[in-house]
Amino acid sequence: QMGLSPIAGLIAGYAGATAGFTANFFIAGTDVLLAGISTEVARNIDPNMEVSATANWYFMIASTLMVGFGGAFIARKFTIPRAKQFAIENLDVQIMENPSLTPLERKGLKRAGIAFLIYAAVVALMVIPDWAPLRDPETGGLVPSPFLRGLVPILFFMFAIPGYVYGKTTGVIKKANDIIKQMEHGMKELSGYIVLMLVVSQFINLFDWSNLDSILSIYGAKALEATGFTGPLMIAMFIIFVALLNIFIGSGSAKWAILAPVFIPMLYQVGYSPAFVQLIYRIGDSITNVVSPLYIYFPLLLGWIHKYNKNIGIGTVISMLLPYAVILLIMWLALLFVWFYLNLPIGVGEVIHAR
Repeated sequence: QMGLSPIAGLIAGYAGATAGFTANFFIAGTDVLLAGISTEVARNIDPNMEVSATANWYFMIASTLMVGFGGAFIARKFTIPRAKQFAIENLDVQIMENPSLTPLERKGLKRAGIAFLIYAAVVALMVIPDWAPLRDPETGGLVPSPFLRGLVPILFFMFAIPGYVYGKTTGVIKKANDIIKQMEHGMKELSGYIVLMLVVSQFINLFDWSNLDSILSIYGAKALEATGFTGPLMIAMFIIFVALLNIFIGSGSAKWAILAPVFIPMLYQVGYSPAFVQLIYRIGDSITNVVSPLYIYFPLLLGWIHKYNKNIGIGTVISMLLPYAVILLIMWLALLFVWFYLNLPIGVGEVIHAR
């Protein structure tokens, strides 16, 4: 309808969802997951240390704007002109079906929305006032607080309650066993991930038990100090290292479980907070998602493109995605170094340098 190639739309949409995977205006599951791994590792340094889910929030809000405007520039400058050379074989193809909702489904969605608003109001009442029970009982602050420590169950019920209301309204849930069946259905795709987390937890504990984390961090920190390789250049090299590793290992949590026990203590020794180490990891972990042929959604993108032109291969698709990885990496590094030199807080109660 805009007179542009649908292939350009697919490329731009995929790039925005993958290259900017870690950037978000709101706290997401990725924040909770990575913060949990970081906290486990950081407590080997100091038992009282905690990396909250909001540890990178401020920087990620700025990153969302950067990825949005940067991605739009790349799309207009590179993607749209390049996509014009490919013939569109089927303009009438419909990528996804959009069936109309039944009156009962509309009623269910309306009630689910009301349930969500009520739940959000209750959570806000337990967080915002000075006397709120989810604030820190001693300081009255939010960092640290029961609210941040309990963010996982809070997010769980935020989705579970509206989901139950919708299921009850539409008749999908009629008895208690139906809830269990729906949960089983939702967990089928996560079975491999649960097994992975079991291995990850054992890896972190064995790493701590063997004292390899202390040995590697101390000697690694000494080597960095001896070379003077502790500033922005080291940060950039770490991000590039993670970005290259990400092409071959797609799971962000699996990579972080391997790297965190080594790099959090090592970089803490040279003055960087665990939250900042997690932040620079997330940049590298996001930026090459877009060009990795092993990324879980890449075959899906290729299948969509083939609906319009079956002659476009993997190499062509990656070449169209490459400008996003390169230019957004440069922009992200520039944003990071501005943040670094201004010494701005990277999240709620979190700073760049270790206290």
